[in-house]
Amino acid sequence: MENGGRAVITGISLPRAGLVDFGTARILKSDLSNWSTLAGTFGYAAPELSYMTRANEKCDVYSFGIVILEVIMGTHPGDLVSSLSSSDVQQMLFSDVLDQRISPPTAYMVKEVTLLAIIAFSCIRVEPQARPTMQRISHLFISDNIPTIHEPFNSIKLCQLVELLT
Repeated sequence: MENGGRAVITGISLPRAGLVDFGTARILKSDLSNWSTLAGTFGYAAPELSYMTRANEKCDVYSFGIVILEVIMGTHPGDLVSSLSSSDVQQMLFSDVLDQRISPPTAYMVKEVTLLAIIAFSCIRVEPQARPTMQRISHLFISDNIPTIHEPFNSIKLCQLVELLT
């Protein structure tokens, strides 16, 4: 449902979502070496696009990871992403960064929500070559071989999610 350009979900008014930054690698001509501007939404474009002359699939993977984090956090993850290397942030509980406007995941959903976070954090790695391919991500979504953390959900720390899928 829409209400004045905003999506309304169970009574919560949210900005309309758009996926305009995906496919940057296919749109940009990789043989150009004299870029003067970058078209994209701040906070979704991969950081290397600001200094590289070639866009590739890993740039799109980064954007995908940001969108996943935004969905599970309920807000843009910019502050979290920019401070992810901090030991304080690494020790934060995963449950504390989830969208607090919705109920915590049920036991049935914990595995899926954790998988989303694991994939998201692997997508936003600083080094593009360390990010998974979209094919690998797709296989993770459909396979039964899902990385798991054997701790109660409320004690999972961000560092545990960041370190998986290496």
